[in-house]
Amino acid sequence: MKNILLVLIAMGVMFTSCKEAPTDTDARDSYALAVIGDPPDEPEEPEECELTNEDWQDFTDNVIALFDEDEIADIEEALGEPIACSLLSCFEDNYNNHGGFVSCISHWTNSLKKKKAISGKDKGVIMRIAAQSDVGK
Repeated sequence: MKNILLVLIAMGVMFTSCKEAPTDTDARDSYALAVIGDPPDEPEEPEECELTNEDWQDFTDNVIALFDEDEIADIEEALGEPIACSLLSCFEDNYNNHGGFVSCISHWTNSLKKKKAISGKDKGVIMRIAAQSDVGK
């Protein structure tokens, strides 16, 4: 919108000052019209989720250790974000509730299983890690 307004203002100035512009061809060719707009958007940095709690980091590290790099890439593609970012809501929403955390991880793994990013066996191992973790305790 700002760009359109700037162009209209510049055109108005140009048309109202035509009487004052030189008439010889060389002088007219030396005038230039510059429209200044917003700079192009910079690409966003990849989102990083800082896990500030040691128990959160331990759980995330244990889950990531189950998979190789290609499997992690597939899981993160299915999630649409890094694993740590995806798990952050389970950690934060259940800071003092271990059962709530385990339930959240169950929903999380069900979603990944439905998207065929993990197997039923993977889900079971992740659930065991969640049950044995200190998150929410």
